[in-house]
Amino acid sequence: MLKQLIRFYGDDMQVFLRQYLEQSLNHFLKQQDTMQGLLKNMIDAGPIGMISKIMEQNLDTWQKFTHQDSDNEEK
Repeated sequence: MLKQLIRFYGDDMQVFLRQYLEQSLNHFLKQQDTMQGLLKNMIDAGPIGMISKIMEQNLDTWQKFTHQDSDNEEK
């Protein structure tokens, strides 16, 4: 495939091929971003995502609690 692409260099089709490849890659990257977003949403909505969110909330609560406790000891 690379050989075929190189053969277009200097050809009348060079401009067309370049535009086609740019558009194709841009479309591919957009689709890839969309798929990654969908997969992330699926994982977040699943049991593992729920457990992860609960763990984050528990950690935040614990950090707030221990921070308040250390503030009270300083006073």
